[in-house]
Amino acid sequence: MIASRLIADSFISIAGAGEDYLTLIQRQLSIQPPYVKSMSDPVIEKLKNKELVDSVPPLLNSLFNKTVQKYLIDASSYDPKQEISKLDIPVLIVQGSNDIQIEIKDAQLLHNAAKKSRIEIIQGMNHVFRQAPENRLLNMQTYGNPELPIDDSLVNLIVDFLMKIKIIIYSF
Repeated sequence: MIASRLIADSFISIAGAGEDYLTLIQRQLSIQPPYVKSMSDPVIEKLKNKELVDSVPPLLNSLFNKTVQKYLIDASSYDPKQEISKLDIPVLIVQGSNDIQIEIKDAQLLHNAAKKSRIEIIQGMNHVFRQAPENRLLNMQTYGNPELPIDDSLVNLIVDFLMKIKIIIYSF
């Protein structure tokens, strides 16, 4: 996290992963049909061992093609829990209850690791910060709909958090 290396007054995590990227991808793929898991697990294990994969099954090419493998290896070398634990500043962790990519469990992992955190779960909000149904297919239909507004609760939480930080910072 850049915030741990720079001077920052606060940090906000919205739909942040609580595990490294490859573990997260593995978890996300686990809800797919078993044949997807049987194809993806060997690829993920090689990448976790910092090995590039020459031959990726065509079905998985969009996830694990050569152009993203080095990024996935590098990104997975960071544990979000360890990174957020380095912060000695106020942290706001926001998660939507209807996020089909990142779970409330992830927000809880980050909250437990952070020293000065506040966790907020926005009921009905999905991964793209919109109100969405729990149904996976209907939820995904909100992703590409620019007519849907960002959840007002998210905006209000961020403004409230930053205003309180500003008051704390300038109250000396």
